[in-house]
Amino acid sequence: MPDRAAQSLLSRRGFVVGSAAAIAAVPTVALAKGDEAASEFSASMDPALVKNAVAFSHGNEKGVRELIEKQPELAKAAWDWGFGDVESAIGAASHVGNRAIAEVLIANGARPTRIVRA
Repeated sequence: MPDRAAQSLLSRRGFVVGSAAAIAAVPTVALAKGDEAASEFSASMDPALVKNAVAFSHGNEKGVRELIEKQPELAKAAWDWGFGDVESAIGAASHVGNRAIAEVLIANGARPTRIVRA
């Protein structure tokens, strides 16, 4: 029979505590400050427009069209709402099931993503 220390490492609590410690030891970088290519892309856009593009993508098709007409790259925009909640315009349209806005975004260069769940 394994000793108590070995049992605690094999328990769920031991796994969670050990995993959290390991993750905390790894340096992390926020997506908003992510790789240089993303930074250069987002630096060229007004943060207020990016935030509005993502917010409007939940259900304001007219607003999305107006923003994209002014600045087409907003179709590919993503906004960090905080606490790791980074949402793209296409993601916003998708998670509320707004196909019309999703199609507008895709027509203007947004890349659809596909998540396959087992």
